[in-house]
Amino acid sequence: PANALRDYGVNPSPPQVPDYSYNAGFEYGVDSHVGRVSLGADWFYTADYLTSATNDFKVKGFGQGNAFVQLAFSKNWNTRFAVKNFTNNSTIPTGSRGFLGGFIPMRPREYMVTFNYKMD
Repeated sequence: PANALRDYGVNPSPPQVPDYSYNAGFEYGVDSHVGRVSLGADWFYTADYLTSATNDFKVKGFGQGNAFVQLAFSKNWNTRFAVKNFTNNSTIPTGSRGFLGGFIPMRPREYMVTFNYKMD
């Protein structure tokens, strides 16, 4: 059935499947006189993709990244400053004409500070 569209000049690419997507990330830590300092980041990207078998809607590729800096004072205590969605991508097209006009609002850039204690 997917090849039937080819007979009518429509690219039979399966919907909602990008040609590629990837994740990349790292975390690096070093000991200092105040504790272990770590930093890290990750990045996600997905290529353009179609949202329906009729090729009506095409979602543009998009990426999103997160990053953090952490200080571990001891084996039990640490604090972390993190940024989610540091690119501040706020919307992605959904490929529909729905209530929001074809876009889903994503969470904007967020800043967080956490303090953690692990009980032994």
